[in-house]
Amino acid sequence: MEKKREIYFRSILCQKLQRIQLSIRKKLLEMTTSDPQRLPDLLDHSAMEVNLGIESLIHDRHVLLMRDIEEALAKIDQGVYGICEECGCFINEKRLLICPTSSLCVKCQEREEQKVKLYRPTSACTG
Repeated sequence: MEKKREIYFRSILCQKLQRIQLSIRKKLLEMTTSDPQRLPDLLDHSAMEVNLGIESLIHDRHVLLMRDIEEALAKIDQGVYGICEECGCFINEKRLLICPTSSLCVKCQEREEQKVKLYRPTSACTG
């Protein structure tokens, strides 16, 4: 990938990383300033627990996305950004614009998704 494009994608990835970090800090600040003892009844406590569970899931997804972004930035530093980890072909730039953390080309990603579908356990009960 040419240097100009690397700089462009580094900028996109850094902006995404900063937005996620800011979002996490903001949410942590909200959580530390809220007082669960002020909730008037059991229903409010239950709603707060559900919200905390959802926030925890969102936080986990943010952490995974930050890891993916950091890996993509490391690939830029190593000069291998935009190269499919599976087949070694260049990843289409349109794909990288949509998902700058992509590590697989479309064909290899589709193969990975097919593998997941094949090995996904069924929900049907037997016996």
